[in-house]
Amino acid sequence: EVDRSRTDLIGLEWLDAQPPRFEFAQDRVAGEDGHGGARYRTRMRHPYFDVPVPTVIGHRGACGEAPENTLAASGLAVTQGAAIVETDVHLTRDGKLVLIHDELLERTTDGRGRITDHSLAELRQLDAGHQFDPAGDGSFPFRGRGLQIPTLEETLEAFPRQHFNVEIKEHIPALIEETVAAVCKAGREDSVLLAAAEDPTMRDLRDHLRRCGAHPAISASAGDVLAFVRSALD
Repeated sequence: EVDRSRTDLIGLEWLDAQPPRFEFAQDRVAGEDGHGGARYRTRMRHPYFDVPVPTVIGHRGACGEAPENTLAASGLAVTQGAAIVETDVHLTRDGKLVLIHDELLERTTDGRGRITDHSLAELRQLDAGHQFDPAGDGSFPFRGRGLQIPTLEETLEAFPRQHFNVEIKEHIPALIEETVAAVCKAGREDSVLLAAAEDPTMRDLRDHLRRCGAHPAISASAGDVLAFVRSALD
């Protein structure tokens, strides 16, 4: 927990395509927070962060009501008011970007094996709603309804004004490079945040962004968060 009496523990200022830099400043919002302390705001320079606060984020789309990461789940999250849709990207055997959380197919589809061992054409034959059973009663309401594993490109095209949080799921240089290229080609640097939980993936993402000059928003890896907490407590 953060000691809110410490006015030096304020916020993170994010600089695109650079290592994380933490800014400690007193930036009070007028009024009390109801607990005897002032409210604070963080300052974000990237236009991606120009979203309503509090911010509604659709995790893997509206994954409690539609099969996760599908166009149906993303569309439902948008209609329900999500300012940001979170999703996950993997690379197929033939170098295409597909939105699916797991590296294996079994949990969410009727397929088997690793994403990287399948071509996009092969993945298109699978039912992305096959395993979705929100009621837990074996009804599987989305089976056979034509839901496919979507590509990153078609998802960005389907929702041209939506903000996306795209997590790069594996530490594969081609996955990083192709994801950045797709975001730039779609003209979506202002509305896409690229994330990676693993420190090596985030390091390589930042290095690639420096080399290619792209400026999407970027997130923080586990090591980044730990460094922030440590610096705040010093």
